[in-house]
Amino acid sequence: MPPVTPALDERTAQDLVDWAKTELIPRYCPEWTDHNVSDPGVALIEIFAAMTETLLFRVNRIPDRLQNRLLELIGVKRSGPKAAEAEITFYLSAPQPAEVEVKPGTEIATRRKAESPEVVFSTSKLLIIRPAQIKAFLTENASAIGRTDHMTRHVLNSQQRLSLPIALFPDDKKQRSNRRPDNGDAFYIGFAQDPSSQLVQLTFTVVDAKPVGLQPDRPPLRWEAQCLLGDSMLGWQRVPPEHDVANGFTNTTRGFSETGNIAFHLPEAMVETTHGGVSGYWLRCVINGQQQPTNWYQESPTAVDITAETWGGTVDASHARLVRDEELGRSDGTPGQTFRLRYAPVLDPTADEQLVVRFEGREELWTKCNDFGGSSGQSRHYTLDPIDGTVRLGPALVQPDGALHSFGMVPPLGSRLRFSHYRHGGGRDGNLAANELIVLKSAPSYIKSARNRARTHGGADAQSIEDVATRAPETLRTRDRAVTAADFVTLAQQVRDVSRAYAYTPGRQGTGATPGMPRPTPGEVVLVVLPNVEAEDGQIPIDKIETLASQLEVDLEKKIAPCVMLGTSVRFRAPEIYPVQIVLDLRVPRGTPAPIQRMIEQTVAQELYRYLNPYTGGPGGAGWPFGRTLRVNEIYGRIQPLLGSAYVPAQALKATLRRGGRSQEIIAEIASFPVYGIICSDVHMVRVQEDPT
Repeated sequence: MPPVTPALDERTAQDLVDWAKTELIPRYCPEWTDHNVSDPGVALIEIFAAMTETLLFRVNRIPDRLQNRLLELIGVKRSGPKAAEAEITFYLSAPQPAEVEVKPGTEIATRRKAESPEVVFSTSKLLIIRPAQIKAFLTENASAIGRTDHMTRHVLNSQQRLSLPIALFPDDKKQRSNRRPDNGDAFYIGFAQDPSSQLVQLTFTVVDAKPVGLQPDRPPLRWEAQCLLGDSMLGWQRVPPEHDVANGFTNTTRGFSETGNIAFHLPEAMVETTHGGVSGYWLRCVINGQQQPTNWYQESPTAVDITAETWGGTVDASHARLVRDEELGRSDGTPGQTFRLRYAPVLDPTADEQLVVRFEGREELWTKCNDFGGSSGQSRHYTLDPIDGTVRLGPALVQPDGALHSFGMVPPLGSRLRFSHYRHGGGRDGNLAANELIVLKSAPSYIKSARNRARTHGGADAQSIEDVATRAPETLRTRDRAVTAADFVTLAQQVRDVSRAYAYTPGRQGTGATPGMPRPTPGEVVLVVLPNVEAEDGQIPIDKIETLASQLEVDLEKKIAPCVMLGTSVRFRAPEIYPVQIVLDLRVPRGTPAPIQRMIEQTVAQELYRYLNPYTGGPGGAGWPFGRTLRVNEIYGRIQPLLGSAYVPAQALKATLRRGGRSQEIIAEIASFPVYGIICSDVHMVRVQEDPT
């Protein structure tokens, strides 16, 4: 039981009224003898007593400023705001023959509204929009793969255009004589320069042909770009054709039955590889699917010419504004100096955002640290408070022997301090819908417009003092050391983009482990991390939580590796997702209005998505617990209070586990469930019908 905090003043409003009547009035105004509540003077006393009680309530609380300092004293600090991240696409006014640059720090904002200020994002790095240049064109026959002649290189003229008409999906004359393309036939387009993150439009000039047997608006084609998947694995990433009517980018080729254009936002990490003896950056089109009489090529389309143009590019941006070369002032040569940045709150500095100390023509770069506990008199260290932008240099303390020990170097007297650049901003208001960022604050050359094609995500406000006070006991317990499983979880949850975590050791994997999944070895801790994702309409994108982003693994390693005991290793992994689909048929009395039926459907479906949810689900509403199986009778218990006049007929609820392309009905519960497993909603189906009886 925690100790009771004593109040500085325990008097209530009634105590103050009684004190005034019994002591103050007889002393200062003895002739006042009417103390009834109807007396105007007594009414004033009661008013002032109520106001004083409110003041005493504030006095009895620890002021926020003092509480903040006490928390800092034990090493617990408020986390600053987090900036939302976005991908901004810049559109050219016309294709350019030379490279176009969009500099880091280019700002784009939302439209200013009367009820809310504009939200400003700035680009995080340099964007170079390069002119597209086709270097090579290859065709590949699927039936010939394995032979040296499975791929054919076609000659381009001096303008890098096709010299002769080309069948895009040619037949293999060694196998057969007909011209019907096979599943897996493909053509490859090689670019001379890196087109990563570029908006490239291809123009196909073809021999017009009636698309017999083909549905030209949805041909059986798959476009892919060769790029790095993860840290070092090379593979083909699917690239859907762009459909942006507002900017004029749509697929008008109709399955290559007509001359037309097709545009792509190419992925970020394309790499130069070799195909058909030609080195380049490759985009390919593959016939995808089984041969279907209602939607298949009866013969290969023929291209007369293919050209490429770059119409824009995409770059990362964050909800922040960039400030460059801000002067902080001059050093007075004493330890423990403080300076303040002009703008706050400040985002966590990146590696190239540094404090620069200039003295006698020389510049030195100083390093940010969390505290000065490990600093010496030769350490060029500083701390930064993200909330108010205070830059603090190391102090010096007198030791028992009288010597002065410096915790950090002191800049020489008269030296100038400046911040190379920093970013300020962040907060939840940076989480925006698609196409909200459309106002360019500056006008880069040749840029017509810009926008965010997808939702922004990751914005969070600065941590409140109440949250910090709640976290203080955990911080005191771990002290930045990972010993127990709970310590690993506590440290992991301090990393951005981590929603929840669970740690287990050898012998704790549980039943239902995935075949082939390596078990923890002696001395190894497996940390299961559930990343933060944006859910749309209550549905969690499973593909985004069943793998960990490489940057998230880097952040986890950076946070946890220094805290692990000697002889202990840690392995990070995503949770094993168990998607569950609920099919539910409800009955309502005859004559129930259609709006009521729809409301019941929506309410029940929302509750299913909320309960079977890694973030908001489970019995406690804090996310489905790791390693907890699902019992079908739980579903009845969750939806029963929502039904009203509706009811669930016998055997009208079906729960299905859908994993690995296979479906398995859940009769009573999921029998085998590993500790790293977690339940997530698949697409639920709720139907409401009138009772026929």
